[in-house]
Amino acid sequence: MVVECITKRADFLREKRKRHHKEKEGGMGNKKYFLVPKGLITTDDLPGGWGLLECVDRKRTPEIIRHPHLKEDINHGREILLLISCLRRIGGLSDGISVKCYQIHSKNRATLGIKEE
Repeated sequence: MVVECITKRADFLREKRKRHHKEKEGGMGNKKYFLVPKGLITTDDLPGGWGLLECVDRKRTPEIIRHPHLKEDINHGREILLLISCLRRIGGLSDGISVKCYQIHSKNRATLGIKEE
């Protein structure tokens, strides 16, 4: 699942024009949502297949305005690269981290191991 958090309409419009929102195949996440403040955008503004979550305040669970289409053609390679990139940026470890990626060929899933050095 991918959740794009947007707080300004101009940011949403800029984000919507990006290539990865227009691609029909590949990409990350089998479900894609925009999380926005209530009333910032409408379902008519959304790229095809995307869902909409609205947040009233920070203490409540966002309201689901529209469910996204379930995608079958996910780019697992991009997802793994994003996870590895995030793991490399984890702070607080004096010597950094070592990331090992193992692919299980049965279901296109990967297991990441983190080892403090």
